[in-house]
Amino acid sequence: MMSLDEVNGSDTGGSSSKKKRYRTKFSAEQKEEMTQFADKLGWKIVRQHEDLVTQFCEDVGVPRNVFKVWMHNNKNNSAKRV
Repeated sequence: MMSLDEVNGSDTGGSSSKKKRYRTKFSAEQKEEMTQFADKLGWKIVRQHEDLVTQFCEDVGVPRNVFKVWMHNNKNNSAKRV
């Protein structure tokens, strides 16, 4: 049986949640600091640097998992800037 959303053509592609995912907005200062820190780490988060990453995220005001995703999404862009 089809749902009411499918009948009306407003199916969200399998997601049962009706809320739109929050997109993190970074300030220019946060982007610059994250880029410099990621360069320092070699664009990888390893267990040895876990305390540094946690402290950095607290200082910048970005959750650790958001910083991790940002690093993954932006590592190729940093190579193009060099």
